[in-house]
Amino acid sequence: GFKAGFEVARVEIIVFDGITGAQDVGVFQAFHRAHKGELDIKRQAGGNAVGVHPYQNKTWSMVRYVYAPDLTPDRKAIVQQAIAHWEANTNVRFYNATGQPTRDPVYNFAYPYVEFVNGSGNNSFVGRVGGRQIINLLPNQPPSVAIHEIGHAIGLFHEQSANNRDNFITVNYSNIRPEKRNNFAKVTTNYYSIGSVDFNSIMLYSSYVFDPSFVYDTSIPVMTKKDGSTWWDNTVLSDLDRKWANTFYLPYIARSDVYRELADVVYKPDNTIMTPEERLELQAQLNNGNPTPPPGGRIPNNP
Repeated sequence: GFKAGFEVARVEIIVFDGITGAQDVGVFQAFHRAHKGELDIKRQAGGNAVGVHPYQNKTWSMVRYVYAPDLTPDRKAIVQQAIAHWEANTNVRFYNATGQPTRDPVYNFAYPYVEFVNGSGNNSFVGRVGGRQIINLLPNQPPSVAIHEIGHAIGLFHEQSANNRDNFITVNYSNIRPEKRNNFAKVTTNYYSIGSVDFNSIMLYSSYVFDPSFVYDTSIPVMTKKDGSTWWDNTVLSDLDRKWANTFYLPYIARSDVYRELADVVYKPDNTIMTPEERLELQAQLNNGNPTPPPGGRIPNNP
């Protein structure tokens, strides 16, 4: 599930420190120039990997997060597995700020951060909304649930919300309770999409929903393909899920200074890996021509 979030203006006094800052469209452009391409930053029509438009400034430099003090061990375990999955397959990076201040000690602005909490449902805001934003998780679930909800937090909408989904999917609204129909609302403005509808996406609901608080009849599908066939839940990121994330994120390493250090593996938007030379070229572009991080700037970051 996802929550409608309020867009929060960027706090311009945030310097890039790899932890609290927002992503920047200029960074995306540098990323693409590093391998001889340009990012088309226009509104696009299409189906899969549907997420917030980068000009909305709702992506993260690193996803700062904390665990609620009473988060149960089973929930924490799937969050850790989900973070590992995102980091292994995309450029998205996370910073564990549990126990650290939630406001800047100098300027007193609220850090944007995600808090994983014990929930009575599964839901997340879409993209970075500013200040504290929660991800609710039910108990005793597979890691795929946390992968999905983190997908919302980094900016992805539901796959069934694609603007052109009606060309590929039939939604059976008569079997969906009114208070749950927002999960099937189409996104028609302020989005960026890659590819056609992806039935392998982690962000796509199964044809069947087995929660009686969600549907009237759990034996009747809520969605079918145009030929009437159905599908089940996906458990890992699809190729197009990864492409969206790798188009708008870079794998920064947590540092205490303003140097933008990249991880050893940097994915291009087509999910191939940059060569060491390309990575250093991009790192130099991100740091006023300096490809070498100052010593001693890295800080601990344990999941």
